[in-house]
Formats: sequence, structure tokens, C-alpha cells
Amino acid sequence: MVKIKLLFIESSSSSAVEKRMPNKAFLNQFHRSNQKISTIKKEILIIFKDLQKKDLIDSRFKLISETGKEDKLTGLSTSSFTKYDVICFYEKIKSKEIKSN
Repeated sequence: MVKIKLLFIESSSSSAVEKRMPNKAFLNQFHRSNQKISTIKKEILIIFKDLQKKDLIDSRFKLISETGKEDKLTGLSTSSFTKYDVICFYEKIKSKEIKSN
């Protein structure tokens, strides 16, 4: 879980509104069973949903494949991590105060 949080910190440290997460490169560094990789993907989705719930990121995403093909979605699933190399998410400029919980 610590590596996942560090991935989010690294991805969101950019000053641009569009944040890029190299999800495929991140997942490829783990030499684990498919079940463990699936758990990691679910944990990443939970963090995205939590950031949306706290109104820190927008609900739209841009997914970029290895060939450069881009798809825009309003929600993610674990299959998004398999099909695409990069997930772009968008920081809300005027976020509400972070809610604890």
C-alpha cells in the first residue's frame, strides 16, 4: 500500500492540472500472482474514489495506450489498468477543505 500511495504522490506532484499516472509501468514492477496484482488494482481504484469523494480530483479520466491512443472516461475499472499504459486524472483547482474520514 505504501508504494501505491507514493505513486499517487509522485503523479500529483506536477503543477499541471492534468496528472499522469504510469500505471502499467508501476504494475510491471511487481512479480506477483494475478490475484495479488488484482488486489493492487483494486487498492488504486479505492484511492481514486476517495480522492473524488473528497472533491480533490474530477470524475473524468483520460487513458493512454502504448500506441498513443486516447480514450476519455468518467469512471475507471480494473480492466483500465490492463488496456492502458497511463491514466490521466484532473486536479480540482478550488477543492473543498479535505474531509477527514
